[in-house]
Amino acid sequence: MVPEPLAPVVDDEPIGRCVLVTTRVPGQPLPADIAQRQPEAIGDALGQVLTALADATEQLRDLVGQAGLDRWARFAAGVERELFPLMSAEGRRRARRELDDVLSLPTPARPVLVHGDLGGSNLLWEQSPRLRLSGVLDWDELFLGGQANDIASIAATYGWSIARRAARAVEDPERAVSEASYIKATFALQQALPAALSGDTENLDDGLDSYR
Repeated sequence: MVPEPLAPVVDDEPIGRCVLVTTRVPGQPLPADIAQRQPEAIGDALGQVLTALADATEQLRDLVGQAGLDRWARFAAGVERELFPLMSAEGRRRARRELDDVLSLPTPARPVLVHGDLGGSNLLWEQSPRLRLSGVLDWDELFLGGQANDIASIAATYGWSIARRAARAVEDPERAVSEASYIKATFALQQALPAALSGDTENLDDGLDSYR
């Protein structure tokens, strides 16, 4: 379901005061017990999302651009600069291994649209009466890249069994899942880096807890 505008867009104000009032997407994040009971339905629904993103790539390519293709190099540089000084020696060695793993990932031969955070509270579900994915929120990280990024987010939220089922929708499922395992290993660093840059000490401490 796509939100519909309820009033004219206020786009002539500075960032932070622009307003777009829309209808609310129905549904809610999926409780863990339901996810465990209906893994096939969840994996199939998320596989459809991966397919839809790939199919929309050519139509939206010029709007998204190629910024996602060097994201790991930029991410690694930020971690080294901002987070390495806050880690123990062992934490730095662990982070270095995780960064080297994602830096070694090949550039996708055919980059497609990647949501960038396809999990958690960004996925809304309804049961009417069967489980149905009713909405996907938070599209501000959309980029061109490999679908392993979204598979990693699915695995972090629902586990690898559901992630593997969703990955059946991509071109090379086994490779995508393997790459997703390396990406998922960096999620704590992905939480900590923006927190360090914004001064969010709570999320910074949580993300770096096992690196100190």
